Amino acid sequence: MHPSDRDDLYAERSENLEHWVRDMESKVLYLADLLEIYPASELLEDPRLAIAYMDELYECEHIEELDDANFAKVFSVLLSFVGYYLIRKFDGHWEVDADRESPSYARYLVCLPDPHSDSEVCIDIGERVNEFLHEPVGRSFLRFLIRLEGLVAP
Repeated sequence: MHPSDRDDLYAERSENLEHWVRDMESKVLYLADLLEIYPASELLEDPRLAIAYMDELYECEHIEELDDANFAKVFSVLLSFVGYYLIRKFDGHWEVDADRESPSYARYLVCLPDPHSDSEVCIDIGERVNEFLHEPVGRSFLRFLIRLEGLVAP
């Protein structure tokens, strides 16, 4: 991607961040419906309710068999849930990476308080979710979350 295109993408994502965050919450509600967690708002209050379901689902899910459209849907819902879970657990927020030198420049990051300093730990959740989805069958969603939590609470 050309640098000016990346700058345009950064500007667009920064401008639309609030809308994007609301969209993430609606995807968490969609996940609650899929998992038959009722009322769906319960999952917004306590995202831990989905972890056992997700662990069982992703352990045997053959992601490689999904077409591009279905992979994108699975990716989007999982990204939304994981980001939401971490933000709720650690009192974080979504942010667009403003560092032009960063490989994640213009991407959405989850930023969480660093317990060892006054700074934040920012995680490219999209990259992490993509890596998780490309693990072989037998993957553990619970271990995935624990690895992410370990970035801020070792």
